[in-house]
Amino acid sequence: MLSLIDRRKRFDLRPRRRYATAAPRLRSLSDRSLPVYMREPEPPARHVPAPDDELDAGPVCRRLAALKRALDDLDGHARRLVRIEARRKAGLLRTRRYEPLRPGWPPGRRKRRIHEIDAILGECHSLAVHALKQPDSG
Repeated sequence: MLSLIDRRKRFDLRPRRRYATAAPRLRSLSDRSLPVYMREPEPPARHVPAPDDELDAGPVCRRLAALKRALDDLDGHARRLVRIEARRKAGLLRTRRYEPLRPGWPPGRRKRRIHEIDAILGECHSLAVHALKQPDSG
């Protein structure tokens, strides 16, 4: 099933490990080269798409379908969130951390608000954080 939430935010200051994208082209470290029958074929070059190339829309379609299913069942997800909060407050939740929002700024935030959507994103995030801090009214 496709996750509707973002990955947990990293708080460690270690740099992320980077992996090589190209294979080394060493054939032999000695003067003798390998016979033809023992050589491995060259790995295929990685294809970098051009701006006019068609891309696979499968991952985006799956994400949109999962989002549609979640929006069609808002009541069920609200009940699930209430059950999880009740288990967390009772101390029955086994995981160390479960929050509906990840800590920090919302995904996609810009420091300089260039477009109108940046202000809307900031306002929606502040409303969500404020709603989580308020006690249940009903």
